[in-house]
Amino acid sequence: MIEINNINDLINEIYRTGSIYNDICYKLIQHNYNDIDTLLSILCIDIYNRKEKMMEIYNKGEFKYFFIRMVINQTKSVSSQFYKATKLLVDTTNFTPLQYDDDSEIQHNFLILDDYELELEQREELITAMSEARNLVLTDWFSSEMFKMYYDENMTYREIGKYAGVDYNTVYYYVSKNLESIKRLPKIKHLINMYIYNKDKV
Repeated sequence: MIEINNINDLINEIYRTGSIYNDICYKLIQHNYNDIDTLLSILCIDIYNRKEKMMEIYNKGEFKYFFIRMVINQTKSVSSQFYKATKLLVDTTNFTPLQYDDDSEIQHNFLILDDYELELEQREELITAMSEARNLVLTDWFSSEMFKMYYDENMTYREIGKYAGVDYNTVYYYVSKNLESIKRLPKIKHLINMYIYNKDKV
């Protein structure tokens, strides 16, 4: 996992093959690599020009959702820079940029644990600690209910969206925002540093 300390790190991560941001663009525009590069260039220039605001959004844990909105706005509007450069409009109606199989969605999204080689005890300790800590950050009723449906009732994003009357990306935003808040709590941050980044060893 790349550590993001400044706007240049963030832009490099967006361009990096295999990053979540790069993957979003490739899933949306599958037919032409030149168009993908054009979209990435437009997005990164915009992000750099607003670097202070973008880093503020990133540090709040809200950048993924913001990036998705930027991508959709560029690819569905005839007044966007992307359309002016490519004459291409993309149907984003059913776009689900972070879609996983329903059976693996919960485990994969909780801490992206599949990306790390963790001992079973370490994995269980992280999940237990994060579950207990969520009451410290889940203060909004609506987002709390979606979070509970996702982690307690094992519902998928689509099931929650249908139940709550909102779209997939809205559910993803609230669940991810709460998860990022939990990960910033001192105890959770310590465990992540110790088990994943090999820091704060005791």
